[in-house]
Amino acid sequence: MVTSTPARRSFNSTTFAAGFLALVALLVAGAGISDYLKFQGTLAETRERLEAAEASLARVKYDPQGDVLPEDRAQYIDAMSTMESGAGTLRLLRASEANTYPYIGGGALAFVVFTIMAVRSTRRK
Repeated sequence: MVTSTPARRSFNSTTFAAGFLALVALLVAGAGISDYLKFQGTLAETRERLEAAEASLARVKYDPQGDVLPEDRAQYIDAMSTMESGAGTLRLLRASEANTYPYIGGGALAFVVFTIMAVRSTRRK
């Protein structure tokens, strides 16, 4: 019976450096994903607030000249300010959301590259 011994691998400084950089890249990708999910949650909350403001605006009554009735003026002002700030928030979040993609993609790509470097830097004995 022939027994084979498994090949042992030796590690060098390149292995550890590439492994460390792979972990850093994974953290960068994770931070990008975390930011993306946070933006998605904030977008959903903002859309809900805008829908509520739109429904509130639909309940506002107008006089024959098209002006808001005095008893609905506070509701009208609140709804319009919510719509204005919500629209600005949506624009900001959409612009910021695009900034997360390079972190996610770059971190994932760097993780793969550094992991391959770490594995290939080991030597069989």
